Amino acid sequence: MGCAARPLRKQLPVRRSVVSAAGLAATIVEPAGRPNGCVLYCLPGGGMSRRYFDLDEPGFSMAEHLAAQGFVVVTLDHPGVGDSAPPADPWTLTPPVVADADAAAIAELR
Repeated sequence: MGCAARPLRKQLPVRRSVVSAAGLAATIVEPAGRPNGCVLYCLPGGGMSRRYFDLDEPGFSMAEHLAAQGFVVVTLDHPGVGDSAPPADPWTLTPPVVADADAAAIAELR
């Protein structure tokens, strides 16, 4: 017997904002009602963009599901990924440089 995802076929009550923080693209998904006080920062791996956490298909958005539970969800594109511009020389994107850029964006969003 296989196991298949069963999407929730309705749009959940959340608000989305697309912002730029320290030069990186971010999406903030918030509950329509009162937030529970927790903020989740979601940074994708494997070359994926921030949309990995917020798929544009009803019932398949982790960010939307968590926001509907009261969490504020912030998804972030690393430098050179998704809607975040790469530097002039992409070879400078070492793990410490990417981590510093992500930390600067998160600090700005706090």
